[in-house]
Amino acid sequence: MGGGAFMILEPAASLDERVAKWKELEGPEAKKFLDETVFPLVMAKVVPEERARHGLGGNEDRYPFMILTLGMSPQPLVLSLLVWRPRKVLLLVTAESRRFVEWVRRHTEPDLAWEGVDVREVGDGDPARLYQEIMEAYERWGRPGRGAIDITGGKKGMGAAAAQASTILGFDVLYVDYARYLPDKRLPEPGTEYLTVLPNPLSVMGEIELSQAVALADNYEYRGAADILEGLANRVPGTASLYYEVLGLICRAYQAWDALDLASAGRQMAEARRKLRQHGREGGVRQLAALAAKDPVLARQEEAIRILQERLPAKPVSLPLDHLTDPGFLTALLGTLHHMALRREAVGRLDMAGLLWYRLLETMEQARLAQLGLDTSRPDYDALAGATGMTREEIQARFNELSGRLNRLATTGLPEQVSLVAGYVLLAATGRPLCRDLSRLNDLVRLRNYSIYAHGYSFTGERNYQAFKSLAMEMWESFAGEAGIGKEDLEGLAFLSLR
Repeated sequence: MGGGAFMILEPAASLDERVAKWKELEGPEAKKFLDETVFPLVMAKVVPEERARHGLGGNEDRYPFMILTLGMSPQPLVLSLLVWRPRKVLLLVTAESRRFVEWVRRHTEPDLAWEGVDVREVGDGDPARLYQEIMEAYERWGRPGRGAIDITGGKKGMGAAAAQASTILGFDVLYVDYARYLPDKRLPEPGTEYLTVLPNPLSVMGEIELSQAVALADNYEYRGAADILEGLANRVPGTASLYYEVLGLICRAYQAWDALDLASAGRQMAEARRKLRQHGREGGVRQLAALAAKDPVLARQEEAIRILQERLPAKPVSLPLDHLTDPGFLTALLGTLHHMALRREAVGRLDMAGLLWYRLLETMEQARLAQLGLDTSRPDYDALAGATGMTREEIQARFNELSGRLNRLATTGLPEQVSLVAGYVLLAATGRPLCRDLSRLNDLVRLRNYSIYAHGYSFTGERNYQAFKSLAMEMWESFAGEAGIGKEDLEGLAFLSLR
């Protein structure tokens, strides 16, 4: 630490004695004694105390970019610089206070590298010039997202103008305060100084609105959450703006994915990940780095969206058999249906959740039959017979027998189009059952068909819904295990929490 003779003075324990001596002195003698004898011990006491209090260890720079106003009392400014140790400094002086620049330099070197200090003169009553110098420095520094403005020095007008500029830049406001003031000296008591941080008000208000967006997202209302986050991104400066922008993009991606608007979901997710890869490690906003750590999950989700976009038909036609036998496609599709159902359940939309579980059951049945070469929309039973080693007549006889047990009329031919229940009956008839209790499946599907979202007008109650969901989950676990779809594959498609 700099300060000339400061390093060879007595330890800070003698500070009280020297302050007492200083209080007895008057005029220039008191000032000289304060500067040369007392202040070095103030530095030795206050700087390590304040670095420890603010959690600054080693050469850590909490604020790599700092702007300070220099008045007629340079001591607080020296303390601030030595505590925060910025890499780049804009020192705003007046014609009157410029003479203290060298004093500040002498007391901060070598801890502060003065090649990074830019001294600019502004008038006492010229806030426009002060704003101009601040903005030019901000541009020279590359518009950093992390910095601070110390308003301790200078006249009140300079401090007020600098504080206003901090709001625009997204910088924190700092000042050096004190525990005791000496009216006779019109100065703080040396050694009682401490550094205060005032967070940017937009950051605080942003946290309030962020909590509102999080609450909406928790309820899967991603459109409203994205609207709030995009508004924050446009108002809050610095790195925090980028954090809100990325969250907004993720919410837009989830909103679109949940509606199966896969083209939009893919674009939004790709842009969110691009910004995270580019800026996620820059620092300044702790949450941004935490979000960047979740990029592997977002990458898996982006891949699932891509697969669905490429392979789901745009028109209502059956899925090609090679899609239904592809584990990657099945993971993306069944995982999407699974989580869509859980999200509808969470907000009380049981009829829609039941419809999605039905689609999950239907897709699993189609996928299992596709392994046997059967397209449920255009079934080729001769091909099915060849794949199973049974004759067509044997398949039909067994199918009719099982259908009769379900109180269905036996037919003289196999179905021209295979429904959900008929598909599970076919699987059982060929010795490859996916459902062990066809009667239970048949009864629950019938109840589901009475729903307003199927063929009836009834309300899906909690009891019937849970019974249907339980059956779907049992069959999903069996299917996923045989298809090689792991639990982590399914969990990786769950929407991330914004918390």
